[in-house]
Parts: sequence; structure tokens; C-alpha cells
Amino acid sequence: MEKNPLTKAEVKVARELINKALASVGKTMEMNIKVGNISYGTDYFSAKVEAVRIGGETREARAYKDIFKMLNLPPLGTEIVLRNEKFKITGWNSRARKAPVMMDRTKDGRAFKTSEDVVGGIWKTMQNKKSVKIKRKAGACR
Repeated sequence: MEKNPLTKAEVKVARELINKALASVGKTMEMNIKVGNISYGTDYFSAKVEAVRIGGETREARAYKDIFKMLNLPPLGTEIVLRNEKFKITGWNSRARKAPVMMDRTKDGRAFKTSEDVVGGIWKTMQNKKSVKIKRKAGACR
């Protein structure tokens, strides 16, 4: 008897079921618990489980808070617009060389990553627009 290989759809269903089970455990322990990265083969899958105390910070969020001022980046949680879509900055992946800035797309919560140069450039542009608006308002009051 030959088995069918594990499909992406089956892994997705497994993720949803596991997340539901972990949600009840998280309520009991006052934590947000979810399945992270999943890798799979024809007969197996393995998953990373991530847990954060309610009101706590992830390791990535703490790393971003430690480094953002040195690199002239916006504060954690800032919404930026990139390619006509809004993203919220969620952390810093210290092991990523090219794209360490972690962010979630606002409309669906999907995770993305980008370089500090991209975020820094957007932040600088946002700051310049704010200063121009402030100058116009101050000039209009005279």
C-alpha cells in the first residue's frame, strides 16, 4: 500500500488545529502561544512553537528597541508605507544580514522582512514631510 505524500494544504490544516489547541493552553498560562515556522517532507512535518507572556516582548522586539536609535530607524510599532501597502514594524532579526527588520502587513498580519536602509529611508522621508507640514502651519499663523 502506497501512501500519498503530505501536502501543503494538510500542513496548513494541521497548523490551524495546533494553534487552536495552543490557544487554550495559552489562556491557562497567560501567554500567547502559536506555531511558528513549519518545514515538511513527504511523511513528516516539524514546527517551531513560540510563546510570549501577555503584555511581554518577543526577543526580536527587544532587539529592535536596543538598536533602532543607533541606526536612525522608527520606533517599534511604527506604521510605514511601502509599495502602497501599510506595514507595522515588529522586530529585529539579529541573525539576518541583508533584511533584519521584521514587519507585519497591516491588512492581513502577514510577516515580511526588509533591510534597515529601506526602513531608514522611509522614516527619513516621513520626518521630512512632518517638518514641512509644521513649517507651513507655523507660517500660516503669522
